[in-house]
Amino acid sequence: MATQERKGVFVPPSPDGLIIPPPIVIKETIFDDESYLCPTWKQMGELTYVLARKIIDAGDRFDRVIALAKGGWTWARTLVDYLGMDQLHSARVKSYEDVNIANEPEILEPLPESLRFDGETVLVHDEVNDTGGTIREALDHIQERNPTRIKIATHCFKPHSKVPTDYYAFRSDDFGRVDSWVAFPHEVAEFSLSRAKKWKAMGLSMREVLERLDEIGMPPHQSRFYVGRAWDSLPAA
Repeated sequence: MATQERKGVFVPPSPDGLIIPPPIVIKETIFDDESYLCPTWKQMGELTYVLARKIIDAGDRFDRVIALAKGGWTWARTLVDYLGMDQLHSARVKSYEDVNIANEPEILEPLPESLRFDGETVLVHDEVNDTGGTIREALDHIQERNPTRIKIATHCFKPHSKVPTDYYAFRSDDFGRVDSWVAFPHEVAEFSLSRAKKWKAMGLSMREVLERLDEIGMPPHQSRFYVGRAWDSLPAA
């Protein structure tokens, strides 16, 4: 196991320059040569503000935001608040099977048939742009509604993505590696159980699994609840 901290994400100061927020620093933890980044709820709130400020400072304006479910749901509401927008919609695209294991993306919950974007500018939001497959599938789906322009905003951008992100709060290699897995605070149960399943199959005890989750940054009382209730049903080595 290795833990590193690197230089942080710049947070814009107040307009009068009197309030200078500290940079956002996300801890990297490495187990079995897999890199994990674990931003906190507070950091995600600030990163959403950073993302919004990049859009605002660029002078970009949009008619609608499309949140990609499930990852984009949690912070899309905050993003439209920071952008002063009302129109928020959702489409569900799924590709991940496990940490760093992706299937072919597919639209599970499309936009309503009656929803059109003729002549409008659309901002697509997800929490991470990894391979680009999920976002590419979403872009093709949204393009069918005839928008004038589509741009992409994500909290995290992984540079190996085949689809560039127009706006992002941080890159995975700002704090870790290009392929670092970002363990977001809104997926504690999902992430904890996926790691417990893998690590138990590798021969780790529940105590060892929980210690790893603690080190990564999962809330201990929450990870213990979800891992504890599922442990006996998980396959052993």
